[in-house]
Amino acid sequence: MTVNTTGGNGNGNVSNHELTIVDISTIQFDENNPNKLTDKQMEGLRQSMLRYGYLTPIIIDQNNMIVDGEHRLLVYKQLGYEKIPAYQLTFENDLERRILRQVMNKLHGEHEPTLDLAELQKLIQYDEQGLESLINVGRKQLEELEKFVAHYEHGVSNDEWKDMLQKTADMSSPEAQQKMIALKILLPESDYNMVSEAFKTFGINPSKSLVSLVNEWRLLKDQ
Repeated sequence: MTVNTTGGNGNGNVSNHELTIVDISTIQFDENNPNKLTDKQMEGLRQSMLRYGYLTPIIIDQNNMIVDGEHRLLVYKQLGYEKIPAYQLTFENDLERRILRQVMNKLHGEHEPTLDLAELQKLIQYDEQGLESLINVGRKQLEELEKFVAHYEHGVSNDEWKDMLQKTADMSSPEAQQKMIALKILLPESDYNMVSEAFKTFGINPSKSLVSLVNEWRLLKDQ
């Protein structure tokens, strides 16, 4: 059900949707959903729901097809729930449903590196285990982030890091994974997912520090 509200400054009304209780068994999953979570991310989502509760209800269409919240729904199924609250919207066609899914998955801000580091440093002192279980950020990732910020503050732009990442990704080695996890904190997923080439293609040893990687990448770009 949609509740039309009044008010605002005359530039348009925002509709408020009422929650409805839905039987999980009636909800349809979309096998073409492009948004995927790793096992670690799924566990982080589960831990966050157990810790903070159900803060973002799922969205379904008039046919009970999932629009947003597939992974939250999976967590509820794992926990043995049979019914959950959801927003049910009516769409003119399936493309409208998919547009909203894209919006819900991608419309978010980017963290400013220095402020992000300052906050994470406080949080890891407060609850290191919780931070690592929720968003997979531990002391190793924080160390890499500190190195990144040191260079960020001395003239290494976000665009330069993105350029490097787009051409130097090797997610097969543990060393590279740690570095990529640290960088992924700072980059929107759409940019991060653009990386495709391997470190070895460019003769870069992924065990080197991020400082060395930046310097080597600058040399490669100038060749």
